[in-house]
Amino acid sequence: MNFSEKFNHHTSKTKTELQRLKESNNSGLPKAQIRDTINAHVGAFRTNQSDIPQALRKRFDQDLDRLAVQMADDINEFDKHSARLKGIVEMHYQKFDRFFFLRDVEQEQNTKFVFNAKSCSRTCDTCNSLDNKKFTAQELAAAKAIPPLHPNCRCAIESGNGTILDLPEFDGTQEGYFDVDGMVDIPAETREEKPSELLQPFSKTPGFEQETRNAQLWLELLKERYLFAYTPEIYCVYTEEAIRKFQRDYDLAVTGELDSFTYLTLYNEWLKGVLYVGNYETPKILYDRERERLNEKIKKLFGSGYTAAEREFEEWTDEDVPGDEGEEQEIEVEAEKGTGYLTVEMMERFGWLGEYDIDHVNKVLEYYGITDPASIRLFLATCGHESRLGLDPLEDLNDNGSTNGNYKESERGAGYIQSTWRTTHLSFLKSVNDSFAGEDTATYISQKYPWEAAMWFWTSLEAKSTSAGSLNDYVAKYGDSEGVYLLIQYWVNGWPDGLTQEDAVRIRNGTANWSIKGGFLYIDGFQRCSAPNKWNNKTTGRKDCYDRVMNLFKE
Repeated sequence: MNFSEKFNHHTSKTKTELQRLKESNNSGLPKAQIRDTINAHVGAFRTNQSDIPQALRKRFDQDLDRLAVQMADDINEFDKHSARLKGIVEMHYQKFDRFFFLRDVEQEQNTKFVFNAKSCSRTCDTCNSLDNKKFTAQELAAAKAIPPLHPNCRCAIESGNGTILDLPEFDGTQEGYFDVDGMVDIPAETREEKPSELLQPFSKTPGFEQETRNAQLWLELLKERYLFAYTPEIYCVYTEEAIRKFQRDYDLAVTGELDSFTYLTLYNEWLKGVLYVGNYETPKILYDRERERLNEKIKKLFGSGYTAAEREFEEWTDEDVPGDEGEEQEIEVEAEKGTGYLTVEMMERFGWLGEYDIDHVNKVLEYYGITDPASIRLFLATCGHESRLGLDPLEDLNDNGSTNGNYKESERGAGYIQSTWRTTHLSFLKSVNDSFAGEDTATYISQKYPWEAAMWFWTSLEAKSTSAGSLNDYVAKYGDSEGVYLLIQYWVNGWPDGLTQEDAVRIRNGTANWSIKGGFLYIDGFQRCSAPNKWNNKTTGRKDCYDRVMNLFKE
């Protein structure tokens, strides 16, 4: 199947699943299942092709994540959003195609490329800043300089001899340089069943919900990432499709069913790829224990005629992977988890998706004095919303290339708490003795100082001043109640008209009966002012991030 056929197939399949959910729920579509269905639909167009540059893949994933949230929040406009999804996927696939084309030209001609902005009065600052600069194919990808850079972009790429290259156009009906088949596949052939023992599928058998949940987790965590979204413990169509692809890749019978052989093969592959921090036993011991547990469960529920058919366990081969030596392995685990105010486990349970070095994060927390547990909680919740759990250390532009405020593109929000305006950026850079004087301070800060900039904003009176001092001082003094968090969000994004200091004191002290409905703050039943934007969004909304933090980081 070519891309267009695959897109139509997945779109039709998703619409059928949404209709099934609607018919099976008289009270309306359940939000969680809508989100999982849409995430699986959008995730079907991600690619597993390993040689795509990280910068291109990251931007692609960010655009897909953003659209998935919009689709889930506006499910009645599914067809409209699907059309946008197709356009976004085709745009990124074209960039992938152009990167591989440029890479081939570079290898054949042993030359660098020249960016041609075709400068005129209408050329944007970003394109002008790249004009006449030389790049390799990898450097073009890292600089996000593969045309088009924005809608109506006229820029071109020249070869070393000054010839303007005819960059390929992505056509969903033809093969190009980029392997479209790298996207999540559609079930195809079914191989001969393996092994020879009689296998009893337990995909949808009552009592095997935990096995389904385990399989979903392993499918998500394997390096191939077979599963992007699912409803835990429910053997949905997306779990079935992921199982089919796993079975096909590992030369199993492609049935789409979870049986003991598929389950144990999946567990075997997962054990080979992760450091099991729950205890200090070898993977072989863990595998044997799980096989015996499954064997007893199968006999109990299906009868003694059925047993857990197993694939021979494959030992780890990496020299650095610890074995039975408890003390050495404990040192490895401690280094992985980190020490200090936050741990890797906390960040993972919070759902942080951005890159981080846990030791660096803890050092920066210490440096900026964010050591009070309440302040750490509200700081992390604020970062979670502002940056979509770490995916966006740089504020995204609108579809037309504009910013969300009156500031320039180079002054947009930067850092995990997205501070805006050049004067603010320069104040931060001065505080860390960085003499950067370039135009685009936003991109520079987002790439080099995402944590530092956020923590400076949280603790600096230059950034925000409250009745108690900095945001950090305010939370350290008044705690981490939801009311305090609400006020913090107002300070971060701008104090609204209509909210008085008397109101703020009552909210802070817990004496005001307040709620947020329809985008407005109500106090004692009366509408007072606008609510912080995206307060009630289901995914990375301000309230969602607060609830995540308070549930996970309790003292």
